[in-house]
Amino acid sequence: MFVRRHGAVVLNVDYRLSPEHPFPVPVNDSWDVLKWASEHYAEVNADPSKGFVIGGTSAGGNISAVLGFKARDEKLSPPLTGLLLTIPAIGLNYKAIPAEYKDDILSYAQNAEAPILPLPVIDRFMDAFKPDYTSRLHNLFADPVDWSGVPPTVFQICGLDPLRDEAFLAEKKMREAGVKTLVDVYPGLPHAFWSFLPKWGPSQEFVKHTADTMGWLLEQGGK
Repeated sequence: MFVRRHGAVVLNVDYRLSPEHPFPVPVNDSWDVLKWASEHYAEVNADPSKGFVIGGTSAGGNISAVLGFKARDEKLSPPLTGLLLTIPAIGLNYKAIPAEYKDDILSYAQNAEAPILPLPVIDRFMDAFKPDYTSRLHNLFADPVDWSGVPPTVFQICGLDPLRDEAFLAEKKMREAGVKTLVDVYPGLPHAFWSFLPKWGPSQEFVKHTADTMGWLLEQGGK
């Protein structure tokens, strides 16, 4: 879709999966690919000066967010120009939410039995992935917290999703730190609804919005 709509060059990262390869293997695999792309873009006929965007869905949204901050910290060159974070897990442990965020993170309780991604499914994923919640390679809320200096970022958020509020909170923190953000919200709809009902009207709207938001990110990168 991004190739057809925007003439983009797209690399799809086949990182290794848990439980055979738990945290931080998928993150490190993805970082290796990102570094390769930053050094070898000419080999795939890409021009990062027109936009250099990473993105992912759910767990991929977590990895993309983590790598966006890692690229900032390690001064990736050429720099990223955008992040597309679709229904991202930002990395909080819902069983031990820090007191400072408890008033902001209500969706785990409100959407505990939501379709597609209820809390028992999250538990099963995390039991397999075995993340370190104190590491910035998983949890963007882990110390030290610095939300500034990352490229323009799109958040796509579903209302009936346990992950909803940590995405809203991350967007707020980034925006307040001076990051340009765009929020695309799907009220009342569950996590990854478009994957399960691809011909449904809202799913088709989601696909169109996703292409639109990628266009917005590429416009930011080309400035």
